[in-house]
Amino acid sequence: MSVLLIYSKSYSQKAILSDSDTTICFSVNQARFILKQINRMEYLDTLNKIQLKEIDVLKSNSLEFQKVIIEKDRQIMIKEDQIALKQLGLDHQIEINKEQKKEIRKQKLHKNIAIICGSVATGFMTYLWISK
Repeated sequence: MSVLLIYSKSYSQKAILSDSDTTICFSVNQARFILKQINRMEYLDTLNKIQLKEIDVLKSNSLEFQKVIIEKDRQIMIKEDQIALKQLGLDHQIEINKEQKKEIRKQKLHKNIAIICGSVATGFMTYLWISK
């Protein structure tokens, strides 16, 4: 309504009283101008309603995207935690492998010492047996 008042021109009207009703009469040009203003106001009101609906849709889309982003962030955090746990497990397995290699080397050394000692003892015992 304020749009109509801002753009309206002042016209002189004629007031006619008929059957206890007051009728205001305008000229054809005045009526055309007022009709154009009313049509323009309805058009602008329609545009305003469309824009408000678009804003609502954009807001709802924005909320949905925010929910998706939050969910994706949560999934990323879970994956990062899983990677960290796997890395810890991998580091632990590497340490176990190092310890196993040390133990294997120690066992090989003991085996070689036992073979050498056994060979020497067998040779010595054979020498003692032959020399009797």
